[in-house]
Amino acid sequence: FIFTDRPLYRPGDTIYFKSVIRNDDDARYSVPSGTAVVTISDGYGDESKIFEKSYGISGEGSVSGSYNLPETAKTGYYQLEVSILGTESNQISFDVQYFRKPEYSIDITTAKTELVSGDQSSFILSGSYFSGQPLMNQDIKYRIYSSNYYEYEYIVNRAASISDDYRYGFWGGKQVTEGQVKLNDKGNAQVNLDTKLKIESEYGKNQIYSIEAEFDDGSGNPSFSRKNILVYAGEFDIYRQNYSYYNSQVNNPISLPVTLRSHHSTNVSNIALSAKVHRENWVPTQEPDKKYPTYKKEEEDLPALSVNTDVQGNAVFTFTPLKIGS
Repeated sequence: FIFTDRPLYRPGDTIYFKSVIRNDDDARYSVPSGTAVVTISDGYGDESKIFEKSYGISGEGSVSGSYNLPETAKTGYYQLEVSILGTESNQISFDVQYFRKPEYSIDITTAKTELVSGDQSSFILSGSYFSGQPLMNQDIKYRIYSSNYYEYEYIVNRAASISDDYRYGFWGGKQVTEGQVKLNDKGNAQVNLDTKLKIESEYGKNQIYSIEAEFDDGSGNPSFSRKNILVYAGEFDIYRQNYSYYNSQVNNPISLPVTLRSHHSTNVSNIALSAKVHRENWVPTQEPDKKYPTYKKEEEDLPALSVNTDVQGNAVFTFTPLKIGS
């Protein structure tokens, strides 16, 4: 196991490293003796080695040391490798770049990370210098993006509480609004959040709102922050109860059991559900002057189905197909 004191350095910095070494005999570990060779490379191949030194393995089974990067060191990723007798080895990488510590930072906070479309909510933009003083009377730009959140289809796949993975990373999506606010003397600004913002073509689908904020004072050292929240399309979500794939016959009833779940602990009993049924079928037509038949697509919307949930939010749609098709 190898580690350095940090993952990012500048030319001229000192790199401190350490490696903990063990002999592995079928999962029985022991402290080795002898020497280990440490090499640092700024690329690939023997010509890229910029440091190589042998170290005696300590009584605790470790080696440690340091290397001073020259002021002229090139930027990019470096590899640090520790090997024993040229047989066993491991390596890690670190980055060398020109950088400076930012003078300020901004942050986004929300009272809740999960909302239902139509809920009243807001978010707070805050800024501060690294000295601790608030970023007063500064203009902060923000944008809000909306993207689909793909909810589970089956109730058995839905955990008791939803994973919070949606809070992290960039979701993309489409920008639905933007604005600019001025921070007060405490370095804060509150912005009302319209939870009905969404891509028009995605009506009825849960959305990830990505709130992005940026402050740039022209120094070439901007600060950026992002906050993701989950906005459910409605009070309830509908899940299938089983994985059944229906391959049926005409005049044979088909049942589709579903379950309703509430996001506000609302009563799920006696809730009216409706379902649309659409039929498609490809009908062969043999034209006299052709060897093979051609196919024409026929489709139709059938009468809607309706059902009410029981006390546990369960319901069963029943449908009897009268024609072949899908």
